[in-house]
Amino acid sequence: MTFKMPKPVYQILLGACMVTLVATACNNKKGGKEKETTNDTIVPKPVDPGTAPTTPAKPAGDTIKPKPVDPGT
Repeated sequence: MTFKMPKPVYQILLGACMVTLVATACNNKKGGKEKETTNDTIVPKPVDPGTAPTTPAKPAGDTIKPKPVDPGT
């Protein structure tokens, strides 16, 4: 459903859309000269595939310790 609007109103709306698109395209920062390199990322060391992973001598949480039980009242 369209309303009857004068032609200049449609031209103004089209112009506003074009200005928005041009401003968005001009503010895009994909230029190679503006790119800054930072060392904020952490790069993990590569694991040597020849060595086996080490396990602790006594892993925590594998032993079950009984809780003291009250003999009843």
